[in-house]
Amino acid sequence: MKIIPVLIREKIVKTRKDHRCFGCCEKIPAGSEVHAEICAGDGGIYTLYFCEVCWMFMNENRDLCEDCDGFVYEGWIGDARR
Repeated sequence: MKIIPVLIREKIVKTRKDHRCFGCCEKIPAGSEVHAEICAGDGGIYTLYFCEVCWMFMNENRDLCEDCDGFVYEGWIGDARR
């Protein structure tokens, strides 16, 4: 799924159930502390969860998305790390 998200808020949360990291698609077990981005787009509001590795990679490599026109997809950080 490709989306153009509009960031509403970001925060660190402790998950109550299993999630998948939006950056690498790896499983995030319940009870994990993760970075959450609350976004709007594609007709609704949703939360994207990022593991610590993807969050750090994304923040250290912001220039990787200069040509992406705002489009991101599940697993894009994992693809970029390869």
